[in-house]
Amino acid sequence: MKNLQVIGPYVVTIFLSALLVFWLEPLYSKMLLPAFGGAPTVWIAALMFFQAVLLVGYVYSHIIIKIKGSLRQGFIHLAFAASAFYFLPPAVTDANIAAIAEAPLWTVLEMLVVGIAVPIIVLSATAPLVQHWFSLSGHKNAHDPYFLYAASNAGSLGALLAFPLLFEPVMTISQQSDIWSVIFIAAILLLFLCSFLVRKGKSPAAGFARGRDADKAGTFESRDKAWVIMLAAVPASLLSGVSLAITTDIAAVPLLWVVPLMVYLGTFILAFAGIKVLPGNSLRTSIGIIMIPASFLILFGPGFFTSSGLNTYAMIGLLLLVQFTLSLACHQELYRRRPYIGHLTKYYVAIAIGGLAGGFFNAVVAPQVFSGVAELPIALVLALILSQQSDEIITLAKKPIVKTGLVTALVFMLTLGVIDYFSGDIGAANVLAALCIAAFIVTPYPKVQAALLGLVFFAGNILLNNEDRLLQKRSFFGVIEVVDFEEGQLRRMKHGTTNHGVQSLVEENVLAPLAYYGSASPAADIFRTFEKELLGKTIGVIGLGAGSLACYRTPTQRWVFYEIDPAVVRIATDPNYFTFLSGCAPDADILVGDGRLNIISGDERFDLIILDAFTSDSIPVHLLTIEAFRDYLLHLKEGGLILVHITNRHLDLSLLFGAIARDLGLFAAFGESAYKRTVGEEPSNWVVMARGEDQLAPLFEPDRDFPWRRLGARDGVKSWTDDFSNILTFIRW
Repeated sequence: MKNLQVIGPYVVTIFLSALLVFWLEPLYSKMLLPAFGGAPTVWIAALMFFQAVLLVGYVYSHIIIKIKGSLRQGFIHLAFAASAFYFLPPAVTDANIAAIAEAPLWTVLEMLVVGIAVPIIVLSATAPLVQHWFSLSGHKNAHDPYFLYAASNAGSLGALLAFPLLFEPVMTISQQSDIWSVIFIAAILLLFLCSFLVRKGKSPAAGFARGRDADKAGTFESRDKAWVIMLAAVPASLLSGVSLAITTDIAAVPLLWVVPLMVYLGTFILAFAGIKVLPGNSLRTSIGIIMIPASFLILFGPGFFTSSGLNTYAMIGLLLLVQFTLSLACHQELYRRRPYIGHLTKYYVAIAIGGLAGGFFNAVVAPQVFSGVAELPIALVLALILSQQSDEIITLAKKPIVKTGLVTALVFMLTLGVIDYFSGDIGAANVLAALCIAAFIVTPYPKVQAALLGLVFFAGNILLNNEDRLLQKRSFFGVIEVVDFEEGQLRRMKHGTTNHGVQSLVEENVLAPLAYYGSASPAADIFRTFEKELLGKTIGVIGLGAGSLACYRTPTQRWVFYEIDPAVVRIATDPNYFTFLSGCAPDADILVGDGRLNIISGDERFDLIILDAFTSDSIPVHLLTIEAFRDYLLHLKEGGLILVHITNRHLDLSLLFGAIARDLGLFAAFGESAYKRTVGEEPSNWVVMARGEDQLAPLFEPDRDFPWRRLGARDGVKSWTDDFSNILTFIRW
């Protein structure tokens, strides 16, 4: 088949290999979640890992094509692929609780390397290797095999769509892992077939060059590599930044993880297939328009929009639209800079280096350097520069009238900012809103826009944070803030957009629980209703927050808190920030690590177990499975209760607990906050569960002010298990 004209084997091999990589990415990350408290940053670490392994695969393919003869290359690669069979089916090793608490990021990476690095390297080498073989095939398009990269990204996109919509709802984790292994073996055999089809190698077809550098067709210089790396790095950083923003406020589950990744891959497909969604000028105009509301969202937070009636999903759509337009522009420029095919593998190595650099910045550098989440604004500014980079000389920006207008606008806005900072006469939001508009309307030029946008974000960090913030601390598990508000009368701990405890600074109310735990909350009603039953009892709490619940402790009770984030423990136990623990439960035990794993590994038995472990609106799925509740029941004394905090803006988890109660033969009640609340209290929803129906009878006595209702199971709603969970059922669309 010297002049092979059929591209089917090449397309199918690349498609399948990519599908396997991006099927395993969310699948294995989901396997890791239970050991890390369901933290959204597990996904950010996994993104970096896959970028790193992709780079290793590309370097490996670059080395192997130096060996003479495609069939020989195929045999060598098949031998390496055979070593990957040892790691099938993919499975997670046992977690080390101490290592997770001390170095969660590196523990995630270690578990990824040990579990799946070899199979992913084998698969990652496929796209450049098969494209190289195709360039030797004699096919009429062999001179420009880059279109096959679109097949790779189509496979990736197909996997990401299928995982939450097809695989996850109908298959368990172990079933998916087994099927994945079978398809992996098939993909390796197809890969060897491709090498066999090109038995007599030819020199790469000549004649292809980048449109703008036809006179440099045989070169791929350092400057070219630097551009490729930058154009790949910024969309990768943007991907991680948007993913973190979305998963922090909804749920750390693959359904939401994969959406930004689908956007990222979709722009790759469009760019490398040569599809022009919008002409260059229209794309630049769209970016300018979209960036104005996106800047407001990043500067002022979701509250800026929710107060105007815009819901969370609209805000997520806005972030995804920004990601799409900026990534598409960057990837189109990346495709335009593709080199002569003799440098194909070098080009893909440069792309992988860029992807790894973007992921490394978000997963490793940013958490160490910034106390808040600054990587998304930085990525937006850099993307704005790179996505609209043009070789044409911008002459209009040099005209005196334009320069004068820009300088005048900047001086005016900065003057307003100074007035605001010192006198508070002009609202910071108005100043920054004007700056945002100026950034995209006063000038249409990318570099000037980016400079103004950078100034906006920098000024926002000063102006909008000119409040009584006492602390901002970032850890692997997220960003924690301690802020005074209500004219210094209240203090709150905040993670993302969600409060994790509010304390009054007025002396007579200082130890009164507020926020979701105040006197009008279901939690307070449980402690009032079962006050006698809980005297002298042992209470376990998964999730510490500011320690508000500790002030329901009575002197004879023993309390044990389980908290996965050491930063939360340091803040909650420091009386300079909060005094719930020091004032109400100074002798409470606090164990660092995942609550479920710690309870299983201990021999403590409780009369009341409280689950209050949501981070922002992110759901720790592994704490809410049938197996998890069996673990809790093993450590719950006869007559004990399980109380679960399920307040969530996006998910109706009462349906889940109705199913769990049905499947475990338990009885459950749902409670929501009473209408009347004091300043500092927030509405909340809780579920209480017991082995016997009579245990919950006091909650339904007549003439009670507090609204509890019996919680039954709805037909068709399945309980989550450690091997199966499907969040679609519970989303409040």
